[in-house]
Amino acid sequence: MGVEIEQLTKVYDGKVKALDGVQMTAESGVLGLLGPNGSGKTTLMSIMATLLDPSSGTIRVDGLDVRTKKPEIRKRIGYLPQDVGLYPNLTVQETLDYMGLLYHLDDTRDRQDRIERALQRMNLTHLRDRQIQTLSGGMRQRVALAQAVLPQPSVLIVDEPTAGLDPEERIRVRSLFADLARDCLIVLSTHIVADIEAVASSLAVLRFGTLRFFGTPEELLNSLEGRVWMVDAPVGNRPKEMAEGFLETGLFRTREGIQLRGVCETRPCSDAVTADPNLEDGYVWLMAREHHA
Repeated sequence: MGVEIEQLTKVYDGKVKALDGVQMTAESGVLGLLGPNGSGKTTLMSIMATLLDPSSGTIRVDGLDVRTKKPEIRKRIGYLPQDVGLYPNLTVQETLDYMGLLYHLDDTRDRQDRIERALQRMNLTHLRDRQIQTLSGGMRQRVALAQAVLPQPSVLIVDEPTAGLDPEERIRVRSLFADLARDCLIVLSTHIVADIEAVASSLAVLRFGTLRFFGTPEELLNSLEGRVWMVDAPVGNRPKEMAEGFLETGLFRTREGIQLRGVCETRPCSDAVTADPNLEDGYVWLMAREHHA
């Protein structure tokens, strides 16, 4: 049944509006949350995880209202905050066993079966007897993800899961999300657009607490069709005739100089060639458009 967000508003200290009338529905796959710092992403996920109460409006998880059904919802969700705070002296096995008890998985055989499945799924079986403090950042993140899937959630809420990871571990974690999304809805918040582009089936962009875009990544990309351009230029010299409305979304070094990538309603200069839009283009364009608005 997924997540239904209905006119969700959160006001801190009676004056700071972190969320303002957010409304959307996601039922399966990966819902990617994008937005700058202070856009309301963490507040949204905290309310979804029943850690905060909304000021008005609500969220329903599998049809259950976060305002009145907190215990029932907590049995249905997995939550991976940005800083999990794993105990360094515990082994991987001990960590998952302890987290299973916190999830009220009191039947020993059932809990151990779930731990075994989580270890296998996250490729951690060979590390089960290693202390957390001896693991790399990527391995720790896989342990954190393993604890989040122990309750076999219908909704998995994940905040900045690849922050600080090297490229190889980021790719491994993204692959895990693609696999997990077959069994549950994943709500994934990140600053790394490539993570969203790789796995998201739906996309929500927040700015200053309001929802500025909700739809599929393809819908956002289609809105930029024919408006993304590549321009070659010598190092340190941009084309003099570059259109004033050219919004730069990327810069790449080549053998001949640099290549500029950007969004413009019309051809920005005579040497510009069109390019296929990507999610980075869409996000930068969306933020710039909202800033000017």
